[in-house]
Amino acid sequence: MAVTPITPTEVAHQYLENIPDMVIEAVNTLIVKNWKHTRATVKQSDIVELAETLMGIEHKEFNNNWLDFEDLFRRSGWVVVYDKAHYTDSYDSSFTFAKK
Repeated sequence: MAVTPITPTEVAHQYLENIPDMVIEAVNTLIVKNWKHTRATVKQSDIVELAETLMGIEHKEFNNNWLDFEDLFRRSGWVVVYDKAHYTDSYDSSFTFAKK
C-alpha cells in the first residue's frame, strides 16, 4: 500500500497551514491596535473585516475555518481565549491574547 492514512498530527498541521497569511496579518495588526499593557481583546468581526480587505474578497467568500488560528498563536507564546457570544447575546465574539 503506497498511500497511508493521515495521522492526527498531520491533520492538525495541514489544517493550520490552510489559514491564509492575510488572516494572520489581520490578527497581528489588531493585537497591536488593541494592546492594553498585558493583553489585547480583538473582536471577531474586526478580524474578518480587515482580513477581507487585505485579501480583496467579499464577506461571502470568507471561510470561517480561517478563524481557527488559536493554536498558531499559542505556539508563538500567547494564551488565547475565545469568547463566543451566544445567539441570544448582543455582543461580538472576541479573542483575547495575553502573554504566557
